[in-house]
Formats: sequence, C-alpha cells, structure tokens
Amino acid sequence: MKKLIFITMALAFTTAAISAQGVNASYSTGQQPTNPDIEARAKDATDKLNAVVNLSQDQYNRVLQVNRSYFYGVQNTGGGRKTVRQGSGRDDQLKSILTSDQWQQYQTARQNGQIQ
Repeated sequence: MKKLIFITMALAFTTAAISAQGVNASYSTGQQPTNPDIEARAKDATDKLNAVVNLSQDQYNRVLQVNRSYFYGVQNTGGGRKTVRQGSGRDDQLKSILTSDQWQQYQTARQNGQIQ
C-alpha cells in the first residue's frame, strides 16, 4: 500500500514538472507569447507614426518592435505608474530611431492628438 501511494505521488510530481516545462518553453527561448490584440495595436501605432513621419523600412521594423514591447509591457503592468515610466522609455527609444526632423513631426502630431 505504501508503495502504491509513493508511486502515485511520484507520478503526480513528474506530470506537474513536465507540464510546467511545456508552459515555460517560450520564455526560456526568449520568445514572448503573442497576443493578436496587442500585435494589432502595435502595428496600428506604427502605421500611424509612419503616416506622419514617413519611416524607412528599417525604421518601421525597429519602431514596430518598440511598440510591441511597450504594449506588452502595458498589458503586463495593468496600467499605472510603471506604464508612465515605460512610456518615457518608449519615447527615448523612438527618439534614437527617428531623425531630428521626424522627431519634431512626431512631437507635433502627438501634441495635436494625431498619434499617441
């Protein structure tokens, strides 16, 4: 009887360990699980910025990655103070990608409410 309980417990722990590895596999490879809503928001924000400042293809791809990171971060923090700090980090990243003329166009469009 003791052996049966021991085997059952060992099997339960082994099953739990194997399940946990499957769930965390995307994190261990550095990939973020995708969320179609967030992907759409990131693409929309990038497209709006592109319409204002006319991004090159390389800039577009880099800005899209920044927007993905930003929107996934907003989702994970649930808004609030971390989001504000993260938003300023987003601006720092965008400023490093955009030319000075594009940055000025971005700031003007943002103040006018054309983009977020």
